[in-house]
Amino acid sequence: MLGLRGVSQTLAIPLSKGAEAAITGIAGIGHLLLGSGILLLFLCLRKLKTLPGKTG
Repeated sequence: MLGLRGVSQTLAIPLSKGAEAAITGIAGIGHLLLGSGILLLFLCLRKLKTLPGKTG
């Protein structure tokens, strides 16, 4: 979405309010998913670190 927005701004392509809102919404959902994924990654890493019998 960043690329689409950048190209439209650089080439001065006018977008409707609906298209702008759609790009913003999709980018927001992407950020939520990315943040959730990073949080789950760190939770899994913490769980691996505290497993019993792990040496090191």
